[in-house]
Amino acid sequence: MAEIQMLLDLRAGPLGSEGEELGRIGTVDGYRAWASTYDSDDNPLIAVEEPIVRQIVDGLPVGSALDAACGTGRHAAYLAARGHRVVGVDSSPDMLAYARARVPQAAFLAGDLRTLPLADGIAHRRGPQTWI
Repeated sequence: MAEIQMLLDLRAGPLGSEGEELGRIGTVDGYRAWASTYDSDDNPLIAVEEPIVRQIVDGLPVGSALDAACGTGRHAAYLAARGHRVVGVDSSPDMLAYARARVPQAAFLAGDLRTLPLADGIAHRRGPQTWI
């Protein structure tokens, strides 16, 4: 409790006046600003989640894979390199542009996690490839 009180006290002191309220932005605008640097070493999330995701992927049989909220396509690239047929979905056009450049053999669709643009059991066609 003493540490929490100390942080609250600092808010009224010199640290409290250094910040600037920027307001809220939506995810599309936020990821537009972040897309070009998302995969950089400055993103600590990558070091935490990537080994776990890769361990899961390594245990899967090769097949069709959906990378929902695919972002820049890091996981889609890993899946494709292991022989999976990959469909990626993301709400950010900017992230999808990076994903398409990174994994041209995959299909990438604009969509929302709450309403994915794929129906159960429906194949998605892209050129000569079919994605199930």
